[in-house]
Amino acid sequence: FQRFSKIPKYHFTCITFWICTRKRLSPTDHVWKLSRKINYTFVRLPSSLLHQVGDNMALKVYNTSSREMEVFEPLQKGKIGMYVCGPTTYDLSHMGHARAYVAFDVIRRYLENIGYDVTYVQNFTDVDDKIIARSKERGIPPLEFAQLYVDEYFKDMDMLGIMRATHHPYASKTIDDMIALVKGLIEKGFAYNVKGNVYFSIYKALDKVGQLTHQSLDEMLDGARVEINPEKDHPKDFALWKRAKEGEIS
Repeated sequence: FQRFSKIPKYHFTCITFWICTRKRLSPTDHVWKLSRKINYTFVRLPSSLLHQVGDNMALKVYNTSSREMEVFEPLQKGKIGMYVCGPTTYDLSHMGHARAYVAFDVIRRYLENIGYDVTYVQNFTDVDDKIIARSKERGIPPLEFAQLYVDEYFKDMDMLGIMRATHHPYASKTIDDMIALVKGLIEKGFAYNVKGNVYFSIYKALDKVGQLTHQSLDEMLDGARVEINPEKDHPKDFALWKRAKEGEIS
């Protein structure tokens, strides 16, 4: 573990403390026991990333597409870009957030420790149906409501010793970029507009579908995550843009 001198040792114990204080649990609670198991997973994580190659230590990562461990080679020598999906800020952080962000923080710290210049980006989804609904219940403007939980998120991650990202883009502040991207997909024929809702056409990218999951289109279940929408050309098409309902921000 000497190679991970820049990784705080308390990473692997403070998550348990955080869970118990956040949820007001006692050490005998089953969540405490579960968090201890997760701690051990974190400790084992770095060793699973390293493989001996000759006299040198080479970083290998699992390629989901090839399903093989491959030597890691950055696109730009000495530099690494990490994008980690951030929270949708309609509620407090939970153990799933803690587990994911500690794990990625360990990876980031390790990469920096062995000499890489890491640009770490983590977004905040502060425009969402749940945010709009809960902000109405509280009588608070949606973006103001979302920021309350961004602030709470940072408090929790600071308690876990997690480094701040290099950049924290907000969905609400990148709307123009989203519109430009969606318009581009429509112009290229990969997306279509139905009464203000824009959907990605799955049949326009059949050669790419299932590359990471190694599934054919027929193996994917319709309506497994969201209810089947009859206005789509195909049930598996997914939303890129939703029209604003009355009273919603737009």
